Amino acid sequence: MDIPVLGICRGIQLLNVITGGTVYQDIKQQKKDSFNHAMLDLGPKDYLAHDVKIKPGSRLHSIFKEDKIKVNSLNHQAVKTPGKGFTVTMEAEDGLIEATEMNGERFVVAVQWHPEMLIDKYDYYLKIFKAFIKDSSS
Repeated sequence: MDIPVLGICRGIQLLNVITGGTVYQDIKQQKKDSFNHAMLDLGPKDYLAHDVKIKPGSRLHSIFKEDKIKVNSLNHQAVKTPGKGFTVTMEAEDGLIEATEMNGERFVVAVQWHPEMLIDKYDYYLKIFKAFIKDSSS
């Protein structure tokens, strides 16, 4: 079916694995040069924990119109190698993959972070949901 998809957290991992990609089962154990991405101890779920770089020309770049944004970070697992047909479009400062997009025109965007936990405090993050809804109604 040609329907838009927005994957969040486990959603990026699921999309990745079903398309042949791999996942770090435990970032702290498997990617020792990473910082702690399970930052629940630093503050509430809407705490903007770190920066991510956005790939120019990507759908997320066109949504946020920025080269870099701050995101929350609540995960101990993450995409290791992207699945077939997916491109990495956001990375944390330590190189950990924070978003992927399916190649082509269809809206299939997946993020490791939680925009839904940010929107009450920062309406800026509504942009991703507005883009998804706009594509869904096209």
